[in-house]
Amino acid sequence: MFSKNSKLSNTPSTLKSDINAVGQSNDRIDDKCNVEPDEANAIVDTSLKTMSNVTNLIMADKIDSSVSNDSIVPVHNNDPINQLPVNRLELRDRISAGPYHPNMESYPKTMQGASERSFQKSWFEKYVWLEYSPSKDLAFCFPCRIFKGNNLNSSQLDDAFSKTGFYSWYRGINRFNKHQMTKSHIFSTRAMADYLNTTSIDQQIDISRKEYISKCESDRLHNREIMKRLIDITLCLVKGGRPFRGHDEGEKSNQKGLFKEIVNTFAKYEIVLKEHFENSPRNAKYTSNRIQNDLISSIHNVLIKKVKADLQNVYVSILADETSDVGHHEQLSIVIRYFDDQMNRPVETFLDLVRLVSVNAESIFTAISNIIHSKFGIGWSSIIAVCFDGASTMSSNIGGVQRKFNEMNANILYVHCYAYCLNLSLIDSITSNTSNKNQVVFNFLGSVQFLYSFIEGSPTRHAIFENIAKEHRSNLQTLKSCSTTRWACRSEAVNAIKHNYRALLKALDGITKKSLLPDVKMKGLGLKSQIKSFNFIFCMNMMQPILQLVLKVSSSLQTPKLVQL
Repeated sequence: MFSKNSKLSNTPSTLKSDINAVGQSNDRIDDKCNVEPDEANAIVDTSLKTMSNVTNLIMADKIDSSVSNDSIVPVHNNDPINQLPVNRLELRDRISAGPYHPNMESYPKTMQGASERSFQKSWFEKYVWLEYSPSKDLAFCFPCRIFKGNNLNSSQLDDAFSKTGFYSWYRGINRFNKHQMTKSHIFSTRAMADYLNTTSIDQQIDISRKEYISKCESDRLHNREIMKRLIDITLCLVKGGRPFRGHDEGEKSNQKGLFKEIVNTFAKYEIVLKEHFENSPRNAKYTSNRIQNDLISSIHNVLIKKVKADLQNVYVSILADETSDVGHHEQLSIVIRYFDDQMNRPVETFLDLVRLVSVNAESIFTAISNIIHSKFGIGWSSIIAVCFDGASTMSSNIGGVQRKFNEMNANILYVHCYAYCLNLSLIDSITSNTSNKNQVVFNFLGSVQFLYSFIEGSPTRHAIFENIAKEHRSNLQTLKSCSTTRWACRSEAVNAIKHNYRALLKALDGITKKSLLPDVKMKGLGLKSQIKSFNFIFCMNMMQPILQLVLKVSSSLQTPKLVQL
């Protein structure tokens, strides 16, 4: 609402009269608050009509002035008259862009004194801090305009360069030279340089976070290289079945166990392990007994996953046998056989070694089922055959393990181990009680075992045998025992006796002459007489090639690559 005291010197006469009318109407309403309702309504109507006329005249005057103004200069985003951005990132971009130097062919001229003056383009090169506003024809100092609130220069600012703008072109160089030497300008320039050379707190946090992530990644890759070497050492010991730990693993111990000894040996020549043991903390060297157990467990888990992946959607056959170890524990070994499409041949994989508390059919079947079905996830429909020895507990089709498998899958085929069948056939051909035709071979094999026990049962007798072999410059072959279950071992025993035959005769002769024990002397004389007999020599020359053939057949039947008979 316009007051009646408004300045109307530049207002058209019609507009002046209308505005005065509105002011008089308002005065009348203010002075006559207790007027009658009809009179008050008339006064309001008059005021509204007058105000409408005033608005129309003002809009028309604006339109005329906008049309008549043909030289409006567009304002650039970096023009100094614009407000600085509030956003931190936008403000930093504006400061990084530097002073605004518009490239104009000519600059506006104004009368200053007796002549026309204007801004000079050459000043941009001489005063790099200078910037110019084409829309207002004013010059500013860029650092002072940006950092005018600096605590060091807040009371020394030159408003002409930081706020209002400078336009006295006739004395521009003089003022520019004075301004750039002022403390406020120096402080502002220094503040701008510090601002551009430093980062904000959130950027610093982000940089610190990136450096932390980078360091963690570097440490992770370094630790992985350490673990690769320790895993390879673990695999080397595991494949050889070697013990890891020693009785004394202290720093002064001469035998810290194979694991630590190998690691320390590698560290002498391998820079990665050497730096690890020199620089890492004592609780992160990864050589303790717990780490060793963790490595073995991890390797075991990886192998289990790989075997389970290989056994998916394939048909398998199961091989199982039980025997007692040196600790008098009954152990059941389980092997699985399947055809590998990638290798294009059958593959045998050892699965597990299970201790048995009982050796009846139910206990053996439960142990095999837990490994095959529960641990490796092999379904009963994927099992096409089982292979055991001929013991009734395993092979019986009434109450044996074979019967238990057929109850789960009637299509499972039982296969009697072919190598075991060969062994049984050879034993039966030699030890048959129905005929005495094979007693010569039977006695020969007994003499072979007795000769081994006599020579190898005493270090003294073995030393005599070795010395005689050296004197005759013969290539000594160690005597072998005849296995009661594997006839293939008998081939090596007979080969050793045939190769060392002359050395054995002289060794027995020397033992009988030097021995002071009557039983040893009589055993030596008896063995000497036995191996010189026709039956022994005949059987030795006859059985040697036969047993060689048996060895080849037995080895062929047990090869994992066997496809068909």
